[in-house]
Amino acid sequence: MARPMQMVRVYGVQDRRSTVQAKLPWVVRYTIDGRHRSKSFRTRAEAERYRGPLLQAVHAGERFDVTTCEPESWQMPLRDVRVHEWSRRWLADQWQEWQPRTRASATEALARFITIAVEHGAKPPEGLRVYLHTALAPGSEAARDAQHEKWMAKNCLPLGELDRERIADIDRKLGLKLDGSPMAANTANRIRIVARASVQAAIEAGAIAADAWPQRSKTRARRKVARTRRSVDVRARARQRWRRRSTPSSLSSRPARRTE
Repeated sequence: MARPMQMVRVYGVQDRRSTVQAKLPWVVRYTIDGRHRSKSFRTRAEAERYRGPLLQAVHAGERFDVTTCEPESWQMPLRDVRVHEWSRRWLADQWQEWQPRTRASATEALARFITIAVEHGAKPPEGLRVYLHTALAPGSEAARDAQHEKWMAKNCLPLGELDRERIADIDRKLGLKLDGSPMAANTANRIRIVARASVQAAIEAGAIAADAWPQRSKTRARRKVARTRRSVDVRARARQRWRRRSTPSSLSSRPARRTE
């Protein structure tokens, strides 16, 4: 079945140097089927170098990827895509279906996941996690920091390297605080669910061979539930015995002592 045609329009480079807050003042804007996209650059020359190939792709009738919003021919093999870029793509796919609270929770979880899924010995720069809380959201290109982006492009793991050993180490670290102490179980579980969902999407897309995420032991979970139930039953029976001993009816039913 043929895919529907796309309507792509590329506009001229916008000069935003009059805006004091604009660190990247030269903006390339374009639309794909009415969806507005933009990318910011430090110099006009950089913006023109990006805009030129965009126009060539439109004239050649190339198809644009709905996630990256760039020509499909520009994409590298998925297994070579680094974790931070894949997280952005996955978030963009889910974003419209989520409520604001879910978006914030997922962004926070992925920010932690990205800072852990790095090369051995790589130390994330100060403020990276806080930066990712904003920079991961779709349409955040204008707010991106060049130094943080350069560090992630060099140190974040490619999807193809997320094997069983790496994933097991990441899973363990996701349950720890910054000081190395254990995180609250509910918080760690929420972060793991989001991180695993993004990895699962990469598996389904063919970037990772198989699911290497550690499986939770169902037997262990059942034993924990059984222990909890037994402890509850023991406490309940103890309370019942105490009530029977302390009620007036039980006291009056005792035989009176014989007095001589």
